[in-house]
Amino acid sequence: MKIAIAILALAAATVADEVVYLVNCQHYTANPNQPFTPIGSAMNYYADISQSQNGQSPDASSNYLTSGSYVQWEGAECDGYFPSSGVTFKSHIQGNGASLATGAYAGSGNNGSPFNFYKDNGRSLWSTAEGGVDCHSIYYCRKN
Repeated sequence: MKIAIAILALAAATVADEVVYLVNCQHYTANPNQPFTPIGSAMNYYADISQSQNGQSPDASSNYLTSGSYVQWEGAECDGYFPSSGVTFKSHIQGNGASLATGAYAGSGNNGSPFNFYKDNGRSLWSTAEGGVDCHSIYYCRKN
């Protein structure tokens, strides 16, 4: 019985560490007048938030929500479809989200379970040397 309780506690802790990021991705170019071009906006999933702090690639990514431009995350519902799992994640960022301080509550999310979104600082979440892709975190979402 103690082993079963310990396994359940470990599983709950693992799920509690998951995080979803709303990201804007870009290509770096050789043109000094336009150093990058937008690829689009997407959602990135990490099973463990500690594996999203040093440039690691996400465990799963949604399809791009836009192509060649960025999503207006604020004031609208955005749906990200994750083809690897078949899950759709819905984000609802407050209309004033862009003006919030880093770390401030910014809205809610849902994939069948409730999440809270917080403003991130626009940091480079992950990038690739080949192809020059760089994705920046605009908001991050933790399970309630």
